[in-house]
Amino acid sequence: MGQGDDLNDLWKFDEKNGWTPVDVHGTVKPLPRSYHAGACSGHSLFVFGGCSGHNRLNDLWRFDTRSALWELLHIGGEGADRPSIRGGAMLFAPSEKEVYVICGFSGQELDDAWRFNVETRTWTQITSPIPARSVAACANLNGRAIIFGGEKEPAKEGHNGAGLMRNDVFIFDPKSGSWTEIECDGDKPCPRGWMEWAPIDDNTLLLVGGLSEKNQRLSDAFVLQLHA
Repeated sequence: MGQGDDLNDLWKFDEKNGWTPVDVHGTVKPLPRSYHAGACSGHSLFVFGGCSGHNRLNDLWRFDTRSALWELLHIGGEGADRPSIRGGAMLFAPSEKEVYVICGFSGQELDDAWRFNVETRTWTQITSPIPARSVAACANLNGRAIIFGGEKEPAKEGHNGAGLMRNDVFIFDPKSGSWTEIECDGDKPCPRGWMEWAPIDDNTLLLVGGLSEKNQRLSDAFVLQLHA
């Protein structure tokens, strides 16, 4: 593989052995890709869309960590009954029975959201008042999607530059279908995309790094404490 090639390998990490490749069974697996979205629930790792070569994708896959097998849940392609092709989306899996695709980029920033029913293998578009964005952070906190930041306008230089970014926080509750923007106090992270965050307890998330509007790769970290 040369520098810049898309990949479709899987790796796992544990404190004893560090990083080791996953021995995937079977011959069915996703195309090599980048800028895809992933989410875990139970024994399922879901992967959606991204870019493969010069093409954007909108297929949905599940990897079963027990059987080490990939399964194509939806082939994607054109159609008004499914999310459009995109990279940099958010994927949220509150359970192994449903998966949500939120926003992303397909030549422009997107503001839509879709629910996938794993049992019926069907997509349904849902109400999404969240402003358009891609490469945002999305964490599963007690069955709710907690969303931070992302790119709201792409850079003219493409991936060689940095676009205009957000630093807002939204909560999506799939049980009620509600979206809530959270006003945060304290030292607020600067607008950014391409960052990661994850829960560290039932009410707290840790945000790490990202790319700023000044095209700076960030190494800072912030903690967001939500009210119970």
